[in-house]
Amino acid sequence: MDVETLTSSINTAATTSQNDMSEAQRQDLLAACKKLQSTLETPREKTMDILTTPYIAIGLRLGVDMLLFDREGESTVEELAAQTGAESLLVKRTLRLLTAASFFAESSSDPVTYKPTPLARNYASSSPFAAAIIHSKKVTSQMVPLTALPTYLSENAFKCPEDAYNGAFQYARGTPLHAFDWLATQPKLQAAFNTVMTMSRPQPFYTSTSFPVLSKLPVSDPSSICIVDIGGGVGHVLRGLKAAFPQLRGKMIVQDLPSVISSIEPGSLPDGISAMGCDFFAAQPIHGARAYYLRAVLHDWPDAQALDILGHVTAAMDRDSLVLVNEGVMPERGGGGWGRR
Repeated sequence: MDVETLTSSINTAATTSQNDMSEAQRQDLLAACKKLQSTLETPREKTMDILTTPYIAIGLRLGVDMLLFDREGESTVEELAAQTGAESLLVKRTLRLLTAASFFAESSSDPVTYKPTPLARNYASSSPFAAAIIHSKKVTSQMVPLTALPTYLSENAFKCPEDAYNGAFQYARGTPLHAFDWLATQPKLQAAFNTVMTMSRPQPFYTSTSFPVLSKLPVSDPSSICIVDIGGGVGHVLRGLKAAFPQLRGKMIVQDLPSVISSIEPGSLPDGISAMGCDFFAAQPIHGARAYYLRAVLHDWPDAQALDILGHVTAAMDRDSLVLVNEGVMPERGGGGWGRR
């Protein structure tokens, strides 16, 4: 193998814009790069990468909290510290960590300046990716139970948790509340969670050729219910469906916990879409809808609770009603990364 030629080719490819390739080509190239990295990494390098990743995640969270990603162009440490009142030394240490992780470029001037890379601009406070960092398992509300998981499993004979109300979350937090009930008591984290749930997925169900919307969701009476989005957050899926198929007849209803529904700005939902505070562990109040849609709902619950959720849906269905379950499912073999589910 000509390593020098291969290295040159990789460096050339690294300057290629994503716009110059198809999504399939991008995914294939990314998979090949990861495979090459896995082959070249030593056990020590791999271990250190795993162990230091949480520090990068914490650095990202600090960068979001201190608004380091909001300022464009080159800035000194003092300029960045002044915008939030943070201590300059802490800002400097955070910037050095984020520079090592390719989020900032460091100048050779004196005093040194830091410039956000194109990657860093995705974490400005107005970006949903900033909300994702706040919500992230590694750096916020879910880090505590995640860290406690090994101890919890050890004390429970290494058995899979089966009770959503008596698991690692409750063990770590010292609370009888379910994670979502606890989240409702944390306004900042709840707001971040709501924002993260609006982030676009690679392919919404209504754009899939395997689900022809107009033929699957026909409603003759405009007053009938076309679709109920159960656990649908602030209505992002139904907004997209309505925009993609304005000719679709019937009413659309988004259901979620009152703490989520109350965050929807009055009058912001398009005509034909309404919001309803609802607990999917209680009886489904909407009967006879054409479709009941659950996206990224069932994976949060053990089988017993998942069956309860589906049972309430089944009880509300008519003969012609559909249940649409949209979940990421790992294949039995060759499971890929999270982003390729």
